[in-house]
Amino acid sequence: MIGGFEFYSSMIRSLRGDLILFSALLFFAGLSSAPFVVEKEIRALLWYPLWIWHRIQHWLKPRDPFLKMMMTITFLNATSLLTNILSGLLVVVPFVFAFLVGLHVGVIVIEETGKWSLAGMLLNPVAFVELPATWISVSIGMECGLFLLHDFSFSGVFPLLRRGALVYGTLILPLLLVAAFTEVLLIKWGLRLGTRKGDGGGSNSPGD
Repeated sequence: MIGGFEFYSSMIRSLRGDLILFSALLFFAGLSSAPFVVEKEIRALLWYPLWIWHRIQHWLKPRDPFLKMMMTITFLNATSLLTNILSGLLVVVPFVFAFLVGLHVGVIVIEETGKWSLAGMLLNPVAFVELPATWISVSIGMECGLFLLHDFSFSGVFPLLRRGALVYGTLILPLLLVAAFTEVLLIKWGLRLGTRKGDGGGSNSPGD
């Protein structure tokens, strides 16, 4: 147990806190831009989040088996966050991704709920797990991008990518599994609650 604690402690210390903070700031800048983008119908910024949201609705149904939903959500998020890390090979792309991820989340929330609520998004227990994992993945991409910007050497960036892969496999993926489990649990709980309310409403309806 002590060895595991030391391992995770050293791994977390190896992350760049300034880049994690910067990725979070860019994320919130994108998130705050979502209402404007939706209101002005800026199609260049809307097409991807709307497309992926409609795909997700096709791939995931609330009544799907628990494990299938959990694995699908984990796979989608894991692919996205791995892309964040590898985008560092394109130097400035992680900085753009940090903003776009926030924008896409905001657009999808507005599409799903019909409104934008920062408090509602941040008070969601899934966000407490998923957002830090996202910011960590972006920060690793940023670190790789800054290295290449300073010293354009793909061989030199490999140690950063190896460390990024270690962080991804031992920290980010477990966080995504926890987030997916929590999200599906909430979906199933909401579905069951809705069914109970529907049954209760039916039993008290006029004419019964």
